[in-house]
Amino acid sequence: MLSANPSTNVFNYIGEIQNRYKIQEQTRIAGMLSQKASEGEVVEVDEILSYIKDAPTNFKTFHGWAEDVDNMPVLPKYETGISFLDRALDGGFNMAQLVLLSGEPEAGKTSMGVQILENVSYGFKTAFFCFEFTARQYITTKLKSCPSFRENENMYIINDGYDIGTVADRIRALAKMGVKFILIDSQMRIDVFKARSMEEEESEKFSTLAKLAHSLEILIILIVQTSKTDSNNPMGSKKGGHESSITIRIEHVKSKSGEQREFDPSKRVIIIKKNKQTGKHFKEEVAFDINTRRFKMMYQTRQPSQTADFKDG
Repeated sequence: MLSANPSTNVFNYIGEIQNRYKIQEQTRIAGMLSQKASEGEVVEVDEILSYIKDAPTNFKTFHGWAEDVDNMPVLPKYETGISFLDRALDGGFNMAQLVLLSGEPEAGKTSMGVQILENVSYGFKTAFFCFEFTARQYITTKLKSCPSFRENENMYIINDGYDIGTVADRIRALAKMGVKFILIDSQMRIDVFKARSMEEEESEKFSTLAKLAHSLEILIILIVQTSKTDSNNPMGSKKGGHESSITIRIEHVKSKSGEQREFDPSKRVIIIKKNKQTGKHFKEEVAFDINTRRFKMMYQTRQPSQTADFKDG
């Protein structure tokens, strides 16, 4: 306990405290009913309701919230270290957001997510839920290209515990340790309890992660899969697309006519399809190094990329 990093934001613990209180109340009422039953006494519904406390009514006004916000620590904006993304996001990612990273097969979804996470980890604590590959595979590949990364103490790697409940518990624990930036690879590796439909099962993942991002004021990047018929939403969940604050998509660039390859291996198109942070869509052709699997600007220019303002519908 003494070695834990203190948190200046007590709001991180409100949900946990409320859940514990509800469990205590359930236990108390259950004990009362059990005692009545053992004594052969029938308890009327009105009597049971009398044991249940009314819902709290200590709602805050705008002024009350404004006073609280004034005393909260300033949330940082995290630069991704990828110039075209930072420019599109006006300097980097704001906290308290769920970001979805989608793309065509083999377009480099994991590569971009890891590139962002590694860049942020040079200055801040991060976490990588490495579910698509083993930790050994990722570490071995990284050390071949950058041996000095061995000394990095700011990136936690989680390689097990696939169900959404375990993932959520670990995110809460990491947030208490000061981790504010998380990458999860990927949607389809996360397990949930069987529900009535795939839509419900997949939506549970996005709902849980979005609520965690908001309540803990952290940033979660979730790599997602999409179908050929709907590239705008995650596989199996239209609600997943609604839960995100930002959606980034990576697409291949077709090779020039006459070339045998279908796609140009050294180019990609980056599209920001949803952007609650700045309200701008974004699209740019960028370079992709097939050896280092890193993204960078195609043209070293100060000219702005293609953007378009949009308003909430």
